[in-house]
Amino acid sequence: MSVPKRMLVAIVDDDKSIRLATKDFLESAGFSAAAFVCASRLLKSTRLKRVACLIADVRMSEMTGLELHQHLVGSNHAIPTILMTAHPDERVRAQAIKNNVVCYLAKPFVPDELLACVRRAIHRLEDIDDILTKSLELRPSASNVAVGSLFGNTPPVAVNTVQYAARLIA
Repeated sequence: MSVPKRMLVAIVDDDKSIRLATKDFLESAGFSAAAFVCASRLLKSTRLKRVACLIADVRMSEMTGLELHQHLVGSNHAIPTILMTAHPDERVRAQAIKNNVVCYLAKPFVPDELLACVRRAIHRLEDIDDILTKSLELRPSASNVAVGSLFGNTPPVAVNTVQYAARLIA
């Protein structure tokens, strides 16, 4: 499985060796990947709109991986996220899962585990695309429908993810 050219897997880790090794591994598996030394570099990047999957280290000095995920969700730019850490913490893992993170991996991880998580993240976007397409098919004049009436009582994180998927396919 490869990611369409418009989509990108972003790796954010302050450890250069992990960052580059993860990028190289994903590219060798057929994914388009970009590496960032910190969250602010990703957030300022013109490539952010193409990111279909985010892989972030939990512990970084400027902004943690979970904080980055929460920031993206809060700014209507939810991206399926995989967190990785050399310091697994059950409390952080539970919080990550509660915040809809796709995977929480302990370093060192088996490469196949990472691939499975990336595929799960991409499938999450594809599932959202299917839901969005079906929702629009059910509404003949969907372009005139307010977001609130389209999504009803759907949790904000799901609405953000659907809106993000719509931007990717537009």
